[in-house]
Amino acid sequence: MSDTRIADIKGRRVWDSRGRPTVEVDVTLKSGAFGRAIAPAGASMGSGEAVDLRDGGVKLGGYDVGRAVSAVNGEIAAALAGKDAADQASIDQAMIALDGTANKGRLGGNAIVATSMAVLHAAAAASGIPLWQHLAQGRKVRIPLPDPAAARALKERRRAGQAEAMEVLPTAKYTVCLSSQVGCALACDFCATGRMGFLRNLQTWEILDQVRLIRAEADRRLSGVVFMGMGEPLLNPTEVLRAARVLSHPAGYAISGRAITLSTAGWVPAIDRYVREGHPYRLAFSVTSAIPEKRARLMPVERTHPLPELVRAIADYARARRERAMVAYVCIRGLNMGREDAEALRDAFAGVPIKVDLIEVTDPTGRYQPPDARELAEFRDQLQILGAPVVRRYSGGKDIGAACGTLEASSYGGTLIPPPARFPRAAQTG
Repeated sequence: MSDTRIADIKGRRVWDSRGRPTVEVDVTLKSGAFGRAIAPAGASMGSGEAVDLRDGGVKLGGYDVGRAVSAVNGEIAAALAGKDAADQASIDQAMIALDGTANKGRLGGNAIVATSMAVLHAAAAASGIPLWQHLAQGRKVRIPLPDPAAARALKERRRAGQAEAMEVLPTAKYTVCLSSQVGCALACDFCATGRMGFLRNLQTWEILDQVRLIRAEADRRLSGVVFMGMGEPLLNPTEVLRAARVLSHPAGYAISGRAITLSTAGWVPAIDRYVREGHPYRLAFSVTSAIPEKRARLMPVERTHPLPELVRAIADYARARRERAMVAYVCIRGLNMGREDAEALRDAFAGVPIKVDLIEVTDPTGRYQPPDARELAEFRDQLQILGAPVVRRYSGGKDIGAACGTLEASSYGGTLIPPPARFPRAAQTG
């Protein structure tokens, strides 16, 4: 049996998805098992709430968490050293007693919760089981995961001209992932769609029909749209933007423009045009590496529009929008997850307000593998040099070929949609 005694605890300040500081904690056990957790930060300020300890003052608007981080690295680490991570109740009770206040106001509820959750993750890792299973302690439980049909792929065979749509994992609302083209001309090396090549652009009605079909089966409202399915949306701008206007119009689907995102691999002239035209929809920029040779291997668009050109366009976009630009980074084991990759990203985007969206590669061929938990955690640590929010995006639908980077013509299920040359019209009577 592995040694589940706590060997090391480290806390740090990280940035949450809103761009505010919060507490992150790493816990390493004697066996080498590792757990990491971030303190959730909410808006509730009730009298019965644990204190989300902030530093106050002027630094970072008073939201900094230096005191909470110091509590983790000082008193909490010392008190929990050598304790058994498998005994969660004792771990939590030790921290509660150490704090000594009713509302966790001395050490900080954020410091205590982040440490508690990190210990849980480490104990589950030591057992080699998922966290939910560790928490269940042998009891039978029913996890409310989405049915595979909830990530339904609407597919045609490649030779017929195929398009795909999928639903992002459901919560209280749905976000729909849409395709804008059949195949893609930009040929990213880790993407199944890119290996198809480009077949055709989708028409506006075909894009909207993806939403119609999903909404007909949805058990809750659609609240967002991301053009992150097949194709490069900015290479089909007329049809995509027309669809976005219908999606956001009160008489259409009434989805907020800020909840509609177009993802681009970095076709700079189209980005520049988009910024000049001032559309209300967001852009997400796929970078994946800031080392030119590496990026050119993974994303051939680098040879046409090199990264400095793309960074300039991203800076123009962020300035025009007055918000951080979302930079997507596909994480590939042993390839773009090193210290040099983090430093290259920092140098390339110096002075540009961004937030980094990490997504693990899903390559059906197996040539590119996702990082393991430790490599991903270490890379996130290295990205702290950016001074920017870093978030992790989860990709569902792997079991039906509907995850990010896996949308490709196949004979696996789905609904066939014929590709007519134009919007169907009512029959003419003679």
